[in-house]
Amino acid sequence: MLCIAVCGDNWIGKRAVEVLGFHYNKTPSKTVKFVFMLLIKNEMDNNKENDPDRYQNYLDILHPGKVLFKWLEPWPLPKHPDENGGTPALNSIYGKLFKGKKPQLKKVYELSSWDSWCPVNEKPPVHFLPEFHNKKLTIQQISPIQDDKNFEPFTSVRLGPFCKQGYHLITFSLDLVGDTYEELVTKKPTFPIDGPPILLQRIHDNYFNRQYINEDVRAIYDTEFKKFENFLFLNDSYDIVIINDPKKVDQVNIKVDGNSAEAPIQLHENAKTIRYITRNPNFALSVRYSDNEIVEEIKESNQKNFDRYMLEIKKVLAQV
Repeated sequence: MLCIAVCGDNWIGKRAVEVLGFHYNKTPSKTVKFVFMLLIKNEMDNNKENDPDRYQNYLDILHPGKVLFKWLEPWPLPKHPDENGGTPALNSIYGKLFKGKKPQLKKVYELSSWDSWCPVNEKPPVHFLPEFHNKKLTIQQISPIQDDKNFEPFTSVRLGPFCKQGYHLITFSLDLVGDTYEELVTKKPTFPIDGPPILLQRIHDNYFNRQYINEDVRAIYDTEFKKFENFLFLNDSYDIVIINDPKKVDQVNIKVDGNSAEAPIQLHENAKTIRYITRNPNFALSVRYSDNEIVEEIKESNQKNFDRYMLEIKKVLAQV
């Protein structure tokens, strides 16, 4: 299973975007590459600036398996390494949310849960690097199993310290490492992209009791995993962007559940790149790298889920 869970005190979640690339199943280091964008809001009281050692806020990120985390420069919005030419998917769709240059970037639009653009009157600033006086970004990655022979239940990363209130734009990449590709992607005909509650339950039920995990390592996992029970809910949307390679037969095909739908706003200059949205954290997308023969079946299923999703949105709007 893929996707992330995020936790931290005094944060308001707005939007998470996961960009999923090709699968490299015929290379020596088999992997799938991801790029993530997080738009979140730091609500920690900043009246402690005269006491800098006390004013520190952090953000924790969890992904199943062993992954290599790399922080990416957030503006302009980064390109996925599998994108060749054209406007990057993140910038093409989400670049409209912001205007300006570092360090004066402003949030000028909202993208609603039902994919409608709304201008922002106050245009609040958007922060980047979590700088804290003379302190810079620190990345603490927790991965207790130090070899690639055994599958790691999850990897967690802590970012911080964050010192400024308001919006923060965070972008990073994750690469699957070691046996993670075989365990998560190719062990079964399909693999899931799960929302946080389902993701955490799958990790706990399927990976915690492996024989090679001794008591000391399991204690580290238990302590770290418990933090994510209070995962960060996202008020706007969980977005999944799938990059298909138009030159290859093996494409990424998605079957969505009733909690998510193919988004109205798409990257039209690249019809092979498809975007899905949901506000429900209990989403589950079934993914397979396969031939084109099942594409029509999947398109029909996805259209039914989209119609159901939009009907639910209309019901919510009617009650406002």
